[in-house]
Amino acid sequence: MTRSFTAIGLLLALALPAHAQATVPSLTIGQPAPPLAVEAWLKGGPVTAFEKGRVYVVEFWATWCGPCRASIPHLSELQGKYRAKGLQVVGVDVFEKYDEGTQAKVRTFMEGFGPRMDYTVAYDGRTGATAKAYMTAADQHGIPTAFIVDRQGLVTFIGHPMAMDQVLAQVMDGTYTPAMGKAALAANEAERQEMLAEQKRMEPVKAYVKLLARKEYAAASEAGRALLAGDLKDNPAALNAIAWSMVDPQASVAKPDLDLALKAGLHACEVTGFKEPGILDTLARVYFVRGDQAQAIETQKKAIRLAPAGEAADLEASLKEYLAAK
Repeated sequence: MTRSFTAIGLLLALALPAHAQATVPSLTIGQPAPPLAVEAWLKGGPVTAFEKGRVYVVEFWATWCGPCRASIPHLSELQGKYRAKGLQVVGVDVFEKYDEGTQAKVRTFMEGFGPRMDYTVAYDGRTGATAKAYMTAADQHGIPTAFIVDRQGLVTFIGHPMAMDQVLAQVMDGTYTPAMGKAALAANEAERQEMLAEQKRMEPVKAYVKLLARKEYAAASEAGRALLAGDLKDNPAALNAIAWSMVDPQASVAKPDLDLALKAGLHACEVTGFKEPGILDTLARVYFVRGDQAQAIETQKKAIRLAPAGEAADLEASLKEYLAAK
């Protein structure tokens, strides 16, 4: 189930461990890329050094991060597009809660994506050595974050993997200049500050979700209805999070306020013009939980039609579930 459009995914993507924080960046545009000292290579051969003449994208992600999951198909698309020109994408799993089963959990997640995760994958491990060498050194506070390493082994981009296409194209065709990378880094910092501001705005939604988690259903309904009448009443991410948190199959909410979920889901779709596949996916799930299979099927089909090719598989799995229940 793709949840990259929810406020919950945004909040989690910014909630990094203390060791990921830094004050003064020591890794920036134009500097040599540090070696990849990971615990395990889960897919593809190990990258022991950055070969001169090749270009690398080193992307940091985690299994719990919704925006990271949303970036996976795009990274695979870029790998396929530039493979013959010498690009290697390396996804490095970081910031997982560590225990003896963590690496197996990451492997299972990766295998679930199958060919949609068509690039090299590594597991950073308990020490977080590679995360420290890149994320901490570059003062990056959220994932997914990608670093482009050029044919001379120098960092040319630091930022969100969905925002690197132009710089990557310039690095691949030889037209890149350091000024371009620095401009992209400045834009990334501006976007990061906006994300932090959005996180602050979404704190009431986070509080609402905590009420559900504590099974305080009456208080959650009251808080949710207040949100629909307050400053976030036209915020699609907030509305989507309110709806999804009540019907998420993994959350197992015993007493969901389905009237509230429907109102929030419908208004989220109205605000986005019924054109956002992730939000339509949420509305379809609300219909399904309410017992309206016909509406669930119709809405899910629309979500699939609007979804990018690489993101349709999860939506299609939900459609099969709805069709089987009809």
